[in-house]
Amino acid sequence: MSKSKVHTSRGNCKKNHKNGIKKCRLPENARRPGMNQKYIRNVHHARVGTLAKE
Repeated sequence: MSKSKVHTSRGNCKKNHKNGIKKCRLPENARRPGMNQKYIRNVHHARVGTLAKE
């Protein structure tokens, strides 16, 4: 019996770069540390309301 192959990285670099390596997107709450939470909540509801009217 031959030894089993454990790992190969052939072509992985090309595959990874084919669509570009992108940075992770930050969640919404991480973008505004220290901002007024009451204001942020109100902005969210205002945006939802304007989208619903359209």
